Amino acid sequence: MPRPGRLALVLLPVLIGLYTGNHEAQAYWNRDLSVAYGAMQFLCAPLIGAISDRFGRRPLLVANVLFYTVMEVASGFAPDYTTFFILRMLYGIGMGGNWGVGASLALESVPTKWRGTVSGLLQEGYSFGNLLAAIAYFTIFPIWGW
Repeated sequence: MPRPGRLALVLLPVLIGLYTGNHEAQAYWNRDLSVAYGAMQFLCAPLIGAISDRFGRRPLLVANVLFYTVMEVASGFAPDYTTFFILRMLYGIGMGGNWGVGASLALESVPTKWRGTVSGLLQEGYSFGNLLAAIAYFTIFPIWGW
């Protein structure tokens, strides 16, 4: 399942640096926003997983996708840092629920004896994606630039 929030991890420090013009502020803002997003994702994922067990994975997955999409778009229109910070926290809630619920839903259709292997492959997508990004950077960036 794609993780749009991962793009923010790459672009956010650059954008904050351009906005503030101050490397110290850039470091603080990036730390605060990353921790807020990650903490909400970490704290809310088990809760959303439990809710999905009770009410069904599909409806909750759709609600999560809609919720984090609205929060992500709203983040682009945040008029100040406080609003942006709150929206990133809310985005973390949606993304926290999205991964676990989506993975569970996908693995329900896999035969029981293959679930462990397929789950491992699904989780390995992060590492493989990071590897592909590094390869792309070292091969494409020198030619085309940013």
